[in-house]
Amino acid sequence: NGQCSGTSCTYTVSPTSVSVGSSGATGLGISVSTQSGCSWTASSGANWIHITSGTSGSGSGSVVFNADAYSSGSRTGTLTVAGHTVSVTQSSGGGGGFTITPETPAVCQSVTFTAPDGVSVKSWDFGHANCQGNPANTYGSSICGMNPAACSSVTWSFPAAGTYTVTMTPVSGGPVSQQVTVSGSSVSCNLRLTADTTQFPASGGRGSINTGLDSSCSWTASSNASSWLHVTTASGSGNGPASFTVDANTGTESRSGKITVAVSGATSSVTITQAGTGSSGSGSGVLSATSLISVAANAAGNNGTDWKTELCIYNPNPTAATFKIKLLPDMTNDGGGTVVPVNGNSLQAVAGLGTWCSDDVLASMGDKIKGALVVDLQDPANYALGLAVTSRTYTPSPNGARGTYGQFVPALPLQGSPVHQLILTGLHSWGDAAAGEGFRTNVGLVNQSDQVVPRIYIKVYDSSGNLVGKYINKGSGDTFTSLGAHGFVQYDKILSKLDHPQNELQDFTIVITFTDVAGKATAEPVTAYGTVVDNATGDATFIPAVKVP
Repeated sequence: NGQCSGTSCTYTVSPTSVSVGSSGATGLGISVSTQSGCSWTASSGANWIHITSGTSGSGSGSVVFNADAYSSGSRTGTLTVAGHTVSVTQSSGGGGGFTITPETPAVCQSVTFTAPDGVSVKSWDFGHANCQGNPANTYGSSICGMNPAACSSVTWSFPAAGTYTVTMTPVSGGPVSQQVTVSGSSVSCNLRLTADTTQFPASGGRGSINTGLDSSCSWTASSNASSWLHVTTASGSGNGPASFTVDANTGTESRSGKITVAVSGATSSVTITQAGTGSSGSGSGVLSATSLISVAANAAGNNGTDWKTELCIYNPNPTAATFKIKLLPDMTNDGGGTVVPVNGNSLQAVAGLGTWCSDDVLASMGDKIKGALVVDLQDPANYALGLAVTSRTYTPSPNGARGTYGQFVPALPLQGSPVHQLILTGLHSWGDAAAGEGFRTNVGLVNQSDQVVPRIYIKVYDSSGNLVGKYINKGSGDTFTSLGAHGFVQYDKILSKLDHPQNELQDFTIVITFTDVAGKATAEPVTAYGTVVDNATGDATFIPAVKVP
C-alpha cells in the first residue's frame, strides 16, 4: 500500500514482471518512483519469494528480493509493492531462463550466456564491467535492438571472484535474472590481448591493443619492426591501450611485424600485417584473402526501381580457386555473416586466370535484402595472390524502362584501419522523390572489425559550414548509432533521420565521429559511403568517405 498526507501520491513500479530460472536468484530489484514524503510498503505473496530489503519506504526507493531454487515444474508468485502487483515466474529445467557455460567460471574466463531457443533478446546486463573494461550494459538495447537474434548468445568475463547477477531482457516478456559464481581469490596478471585491427592498407594507419589486465597490473610494449611499426604508448597499467602507428608501405610486397606486451615476466604478442603498393582493393597475398563490399541489394526502391547487385571476381592465380560469399544484412551485428548460395551452391569456384560473375548475386536471399558482402577465399595459403573483387548495384527496369548501369562499389579489406573521422561531401537531396524529381541521399556504415563500436555520431553541415542537424534514433532518442562486430547499416534519405529533418539541401557534407561509452573521442575501423540517387531514373552515384586517421 502507499499513502501520503497533504498531497496526492502516485506510484510507479518497475519491472512489473520478473522471470527466474530453476536455480533461483538473489539480489533481484524492483524500483519505486513517487513524490517526496509518500510512504509505501512491500510484501511477498509466496513462501519462496523473500524480500531482503525495502519492506517499507518513503519517497522513491527500491525493493530487493530473492527467489528459491525449484525443479518440479513451473510456478508463479507475486509481490505487492506500493499497491502494485509484481508477478514472479519460475520455470524448472531452465526453460524460463538462459544457460551459462561454464556454470562456475574462473576469474576472467570467457563465459557464454545463451537464451532459450526462439527467444529474441532486447538487452543483457552483467552487473559488472568485463576483464577488457567494457561496461556491464555493452549488449544494451542500442546493440541488441538492431538485431535481437544476434544477441541470443553472448560471451562475457568477470574480473574478480564473487557472485554476479546477470539479467537478460527478452523482446517479449519480463527480465530473467540468474547468478554466476566466479571462482578464484584474486585477479591475476594474465595477458589477454585484443587489437582493434591487425591488418592495414599500404597507406598505413593507427591502432591500439587492449591488454585485458586488472588496474593493478603494470605492462610494457615493444615492436620487433620499429622502422615502420611504432609503439606510441610503451607502458601503462590495467587494460591499456597500447597504441601504435603503421608507416606507409612504399614496397610492392606485404609485410608483417609483432607488438609484444610484457607483464610480470610473461609476454604475449599480436601480429600486425600491412599490404604493399602492388595490392588490389581486395588485398593480395595469403594475408589479404578476404574482401568487403560495402553495400549490395536485392530489393525494391522508390518510383518502381528494383535494385540488384552484380558481383565479379577475377582469379589472378594459375590454378582454380574456391570462395564463399557471405551477407551481413542491414541492421546486423552478426560478425559471422550468412553464406549466400549462388545457383544452389554455397561454395563457388573460379578458374585459374578466369572470371566469375553473377548479375544478381542475392537472388537466393529474397527480394527485400540489402547489406554488405564478404568474399572469402578458401585455403588462401595455396595461392600466391588473393582475388580481385568488384561489384555494381543497379536497377534493371525502373517503371518498365531499360534501367541503368548502376553504381560501382569497390572492394575493401575486411579488417580496416581505425580513423577518427569520416567525411562525405558533395551531397544533394532535393525535389519530390514520389514525383520522380531531384535527388535523394542515403548513407551506409560498415564496421571493419570484430569489436563493437558503441557510439557513432552523424552530423550534417550546409555549404556555409552551419550545422543543419544530427542523426537521432527516433525510437530511443539517442543521438548516436552503434555497430556490432562487422555490423552494417544503411540510412535511406538521411536528411529525414535528423533531429531537425530537412526536405531539401544541396552541396552538403556529412561528418562522422566516434566516442566510447564515456564520451571520450576514439578512432574506429569503420568505413562509410553515400549514394546520391536520381529520383527520375533511379541511377545512383557511389561516394566513398574520406578517412581522417
